Amino acid sequence: MELKIITYNIRVQGKAKFSIRAADVAEMIHAEDPDVVCFQELADYMQSVLMPYLPDYTFVGGFREADRSGEGTIVAFKRDRFYLSDCRTNWLSHTPRVPGSRLDSDQSIYPRLYTAVTLTEYGTFRTFRIYNTHLDNRGCEAKMLEVEQILSEMAEDAAYVSYPVILTGDFNSTPNVPSVDMVKRVGALTDVTAHIKQSFTNDHTPYDSAWQGEKIDYIFVSKEVACSSCERLDGDEYGTCGSDHYAICAKLEI
Repeated sequence: MELKIITYNIRVQGKAKFSIRAADVAEMIHAEDPDVVCFQELADYMQSVLMPYLPDYTFVGGFREADRSGEGTIVAFKRDRFYLSDCRTNWLSHTPRVPGSRLDSDQSIYPRLYTAVTLTEYGTFRTFRIYNTHLDNRGCEAKMLEVEQILSEMAEDAAYVSYPVILTGDFNSTPNVPSVDMVKRVGALTDVTAHIKQSFTNDHTPYDSAWQGEKIDYIFVSKEVACSSCERLDGDEYGTCGSDHYAICAKLEI
């Protein structure tokens, strides 16, 4: 089964400002025609603006707080190709089912979460899992604990029923740090974005960031998944569509 997937930190922004660039984001998605898009920082009010531009996609996933405020880790998939077999959002904390919960560590003030989605293709009934996350922007210990939790819950899912796995997201970490190494070493996942040197830019943010010019966005896959190509979407066609991250697109074979 061929699968085209995009991971994209869309940059959380007020509804009025996001309304200005939502059409550009949708144009990029329509042009690339992915089967799945994994968004980070997509707030509920942003999702309500974007969804009418993308009527062929179903949006699933949770947001930071119980009242759906804050950014979300949202997965959008083509509804005419896949049906949703399972979906959950867990918070990266000691109480993963409690919305808004945080770790007792060096974590920032922001709750962190991931969305796990199990999709099945109509007709073939081939099934796979996607985990989409946005790790902490501050704490090294927090990021290690967050990755550890995701991998542990992946293992629990696989023990119940094993499917090919895709892990996407903004890890707020460069490739050479322990949290990213843990995904590859402990999770036995392959980074199909390894050749990409930069995914973050300060071009559309009012502040300087330590990640300027760095690669902090990833697509990891399990051994059942092959990658035929993976590229950063940029250039004159798209740029970043007003985000501080470039979208990354991979063509996979499951």
